[in-house]
Amino acid sequence: MRNTLFLLALCQALGMTVSSMLVSSSGLIGESLSPDPKWATLPVSMQFFFTMLATLPASMLMQRKGRRFGFMLGAVIMMLGACITAYAIYVQSFIGFILGLMVLGSAIAFFQLFRFAAIDVAPPEYTSKAVSWVLLGGLIAAFTGPNLASYTHLINVEHPFLITFLSAVPLALLMMVLLSRMNLPAPSAVEISGQQRPVKEIIKQPVFIVAVVSAMIAYGVMTFLMTATPLAMKGHGFDFGQTAFIIQWHIVGMFAPSFFTGAIIQRIGVLTVMLLGAVAYVGVVMLNFQPQTMLVYWLALVLLGIGWNFMFIGATTLLHDAWRPAEKGKVQGINDTLVFSAATVAAMSSGILYANMGWESMNLFTLPLTAIAASLIIYLMMTRKRSSPLVV
Repeated sequence: MRNTLFLLALCQALGMTVSSMLVSSSGLIGESLSPDPKWATLPVSMQFFFTMLATLPASMLMQRKGRRFGFMLGAVIMMLGACITAYAIYVQSFIGFILGLMVLGSAIAFFQLFRFAAIDVAPPEYTSKAVSWVLLGGLIAAFTGPNLASYTHLINVEHPFLITFLSAVPLALLMMVLLSRMNLPAPSAVEISGQQRPVKEIIKQPVFIVAVVSAMIAYGVMTFLMTATPLAMKGHGFDFGQTAFIIQWHIVGMFAPSFFTGAIIQRIGVLTVMLLGAVAYVGVVMLNFQPQTMLVYWLALVLLGIGWNFMFIGATTLLHDAWRPAEKGKVQGINDTLVFSAATVAAMSSGILYANMGWESMNLFTLPLTAIAASLIIYLMMTRKRSSPLVV
């Protein structure tokens, strides 16, 4: 189990390296290629949109064909997307850049399922720890992604970021090598043809609603603020190197807590950890109303990452209570489809709202969403407390 989780974490690191490169650079590339600055984040929003579209098919495919097959296919799609995006940068095509990110978004849909592969190989009592360990791969990506973008974006001065996207090809090849050495369980007969409940019955479960809505808000708010941060920093006079540094530490905040998030969940409970994540999001808004210095950006983006970690790992752990074996692919796919629907809307609206509302108003916009997540979490906490038998 440990060896498989280690290899899954490395694959997570490779996939997240490409994702963090996109976060660091896509808004700036979009701004330079788009006919109107308001559409600077349209390409990255289309990446999220295609991640959303591909998630359910990717999850159902893995339930039928196995995790290894699905992840290998994702690596091939990533190579294709990287080549299309690099070519679009070379010919200065905004439409081509959008197309390339659509393909890359489809590949990322497969890689989002690494955390569920961790659940497959771990005993039920280690679910939260297994998810945390695999998501630790993102900590590596926190350094490799933004630094790779920073070091490679001017190798070809006439076409900035061209080499950055071409570097995704060897990363995909390395992922395929790691997958070939991984011991992933084949789908069981029960998972393929076992009894399934109607979708309507599954989604009416309070545990499903709280897990999915909390994950949607966690990912949506994080994407909304993270996507606009490079634009806000540029507007406040910071250069790309400083932006890459802040994004790097944001991703550290997203994944470094995974060293202990699983243990904290086992100690104080998954819902309490999720609620702490929502409190962290409120802290981000308070920080972003301070004078915009590098320290404020650093503190806010690190705290944003920590809040995401607590809410997202918590929601993934909680979702495990909502499916039967034969429903796994369907429930995981529905969850991630909805999560990336929220991320798509957040990414698409981020650039538009930043251009029209400004940085402070954007931050205020997130507070009602955070309040919804916190309210649902508290509701489930109270429901579970009332249903617990009294100890005498």
